[in-house]
Amino acid sequence: MKNNVIFKSILLVALLSNGVLSHAQEDRSKEKGWVNLFDGKTLNGWKSVGGKAPYSIEGETIVGRMTKGTPNSFLITEKEYGDFYFRVGCKT
Repeated sequence: MKNNVIFKSILLVALLSNGVLSHAQEDRSKEKGWVNLFDGKTLNGWKSVGGKAPYSIEGETIVGRMTKGTPNSFLITEKEYGDFYFRVGCKT
């Protein structure tokens, strides 16, 4: 649970400033117990909460855009995860 809160906090920081989440090119889905959170093509397994900011896929990247006049928006996973590696590239 604590790891999930940390993950969501880091994800929030990355996405709030027109952040960009990059898809890791490594395919670890074959490793025992490993689950890829982003397939590089869709937002399946993710949901937007809070404001009305749109999220889209550009290339193999999740892109969030600010929407003026709405509360902060968050993109979170539909499930909770623990014991994970978190890699993010952020461009403002």
